[in-house]
Amino acid sequence: MKHWTAVIGALVVLGPFSAEAQVTAEEVWQNWQGFAEATGQSYAPGTIQRGDGTLTLRDIRVTTSSPGASIQGSIDEITFRERGDGTVAITASPEYGLSVETIQPGGDTITQQVTVIHDRLDLVASGQPDAINYDFTAVRITLRAEGPTSLDAGSDLQMEISANDISGQYGVNTGTTPTLTTDLKARTLALTLDATESGSDVALELSANDFVAAGESAAGFLADPAGLATLGQGTDTTISYADLRLSIEAGSPGATQTFGTSAETGSVSIRVGDDGIGYGFETTGLTFALSGDGVPLPQISARLASASAEVQGPVLVSDTPDAFVLRIGLDQLELGELIWSSFDPDGLLSRDPARLNLDISGELNWLADIREMGQQSDQPPAALHALQVSDLSLSAGGAELTGSGAFTFDNTDLETFRGMPAPDGSFELQATGANALIDTLITLGLIPAAEAAVARIVAAPFLEAGDGPDTLRTRIEISPEGGIRANGRPVR
Repeated sequence: MKHWTAVIGALVVLGPFSAEAQVTAEEVWQNWQGFAEATGQSYAPGTIQRGDGTLTLRDIRVTTSSPGASIQGSIDEITFRERGDGTVAITASPEYGLSVETIQPGGDTITQQVTVIHDRLDLVASGQPDAINYDFTAVRITLRAEGPTSLDAGSDLQMEISANDISGQYGVNTGTTPTLTTDLKARTLALTLDATESGSDVALELSANDFVAAGESAAGFLADPAGLATLGQGTDTTISYADLRLSIEAGSPGATQTFGTSAETGSVSIRVGDDGIGYGFETTGLTFALSGDGVPLPQISARLASASAEVQGPVLVSDTPDAFVLRIGLDQLELGELIWSSFDPDGLLSRDPARLNLDISGELNWLADIREMGQQSDQPPAALHALQVSDLSLSAGGAELTGSGAFTFDNTDLETFRGMPAPDGSFELQATGANALIDTLITLGLIPAAEAAVARIVAAPFLEAGDGPDTLRTRIEISPEGGIRANGRPVR
């Protein structure tokens, strides 16, 4: 189903143009065509009727293309009507069809049919010829897709995406760098999908409330999202939602698994530009559940009070290092009782919720195009210049691990550490309750006693007692000359 990413990308490019307008009907149409060209689209009406401040297009042929996909379709009618106050009302056929072709890895194509339906779509545009703003509302907008998922015999896809009680505004700027700004709200959002491929079936249902999408995207990015960013052709978009529900049932006859998850709130942000890429998400009240054939328990379940992640860094090949950031947070991870009782029925392990915080930053520069990472090469894809762990904290099973440290790397010295840039810096770790946790795991039979003893012997030269009971700590120092010291004692 990898091809569906290209389909969605192409539809995102197509979508906004059902609603563009300017001060006059004629200016709207001219602007529409200009921005369409910038995003790899074209609109060719069979007939154009002008008169009394109204421009009516009929039998409009729609085409668009993006890497890996192309779309062709037709819209019966689009009308731009000047309202006499400098604004333009736009109406379009309530339903139109599209034919989507996606290219398979071998070069063959598959075709899927997509139908777009809108119920009481109200669009009013205003602004200047090179900067259009328009407000819109709709009771419901639906996208339906069907067709094969691959060239395999029997493959099929049925999908529907719908949004209800929609409102918002689009802005189209056709200056030097054409951009599209978006502020969209929907009371509910739903997706259903049924797919069959290679004898396996997948049924998916997703729903969310209070859906909001806002951001700004350059036309070049809309035309080729996979192209990442060149000359500022990027995006800065944020999506938020509440009451997310997702269920997936997958498998073949007689061997089916069901997965479900929910979240109270959540948000996702994506930023791509020639200065780098940024991705982040936050969610609260997250639950998981897995059951079915092949699952060792009647149900595997877990809950997280909150989870977050953030990634920032460069994306383009460069000789100059740029900053990167990686942050991960998991708060109050609780396993279901069936999981605990399966390996610890007597409650020897602490049931306290687990937590993880990781904050890493540094500097690197890409030596190869990250879009070609799958290709084999003897050269490293990137050069790491600095690495800092500001926070590492993990607590689980009654034990806690914390750490921090920083290193710089000399990329001109690949001999001292046998192909690795020579590091210079130190790292500190402290573990509390680790010995008690290992002893409990041995008692439960989860760790063989002999292997635990060997691990303790190997780790002993690097560890020393901390200030509190059952506390171990270590400080590892590495010099660019190749020296390594643990707690002040040389180990290399």
